[in-house]
Amino acid sequence: MSFSLKQLKPQVIDVKIEGDGEPITIPIRPLTYTEWLNVGIGIDVPKPPVVRRTKDGKMSDVEDVNDSDYQRQFVEYHNQLNLRRLAIALDGGGAEELKGKSLDEQVDALRDIDTGIVNALVDLISRMARTRTATRFRD
Repeated sequence: MSFSLKQLKPQVIDVKIEGDGEPITIPIRPLTYTEWLNVGIGIDVPKPPVVRRTKDGKMSDVEDVNDSDYQRQFVEYHNQLNLRRLAIALDGGGAEELKGKSLDEQVDALRDIDTGIVNALVDLISRMARTRTATRFRD
């Protein structure tokens, strides 16, 4: 049995969004493996501040992951990753407003979209990347 790797490439799918008003159908293209992994290139991963604290009776430097500025930056970092993935998916689906723009320009264009729609599409893209299953079988 043989097959072509072309069969494994992402195909544009129509996604139906329901909520207030009429349902909306949006074509998207799932991300390739490389797109999914490389979406964070060029974005600095936030680092928690290092503070001096007593640990086991000794003063030591520890990362303060509870720092409010760090937490805000961490959330924005993940929001940026999600918007980049959504921009790639919508661009691949043929969104006219995104054609020919840089990824950062595409992300900026998505910042004014309805929150519920963005969250629904980001959730769908993430679930598609995580929940596909493969089953081993014998002929």
